[in-house]
Amino acid sequence: MWEREVVGRLLEWWRSNRRVFPWRSVRSPWLVLLAGVLLRKTGAKAVSQVYPKLAAKYRSPVEVLRAGAKELERDLKPLGMYRRRAKELVELAEVLCSMYGGRVPRAREELVRLPGVGDYIASVVLCYAYGEATPTIDTNTRRLISRLAGVDEPQVREVYERLLKEAKSSRELNLAMLDFAALVCRARGPRCGSCPLAGLCSARLP
Repeated sequence: MWEREVVGRLLEWWRSNRRVFPWRSVRSPWLVLLAGVLLRKTGAKAVSQVYPKLAAKYRSPVEVLRAGAKELERDLKPLGMYRRRAKELVELAEVLCSMYGGRVPRAREELVRLPGVGDYIASVVLCYAYGEATPTIDTNTRRLISRLAGVDEPQVREVYERLLKEAKSSRELNLAMLDFAALVCRARGPRCGSCPLAGLCSARLP
């Protein structure tokens, strides 16, 4: 079965090549959400430099509101666009505290209505914090699925969901997909020659 073979090879590769970031060991819905918001339009390397400090200081939306925008700006300055980021985080914290008692909702329809939270970040929270078997589709994983299965946008989710059904851990498979897309199936210069999925891929380059 194609899906089972893809998942098996992908996870075998990932166990030896996984990337390590501080937010990947986190299970708190708020801290997962915080990482997702910080990673929007910002590289993982930059976020990894400030995330441990931010996660320790702002352990809940309540701490964000207590600190206020000015203090947040100072802490977020290394990431750039710090005034905008601080404003957005305060708005997010205000909604979580006023509408959800400081908790992160578990329903997708509520997550996507939060300030600055779209479908991708909602999927990240549902998978990594709440353990739901949902695909985390971004530009990179979309490219990987499209190349691998030879499908266009409407079918990417369908293929991704079939792969998830073959995995014991949706968390591990989603992380493996992200890392594989970043390190092997890159947007430019994909490493097809050393790709463990080459024999299963519809877009393998010579």
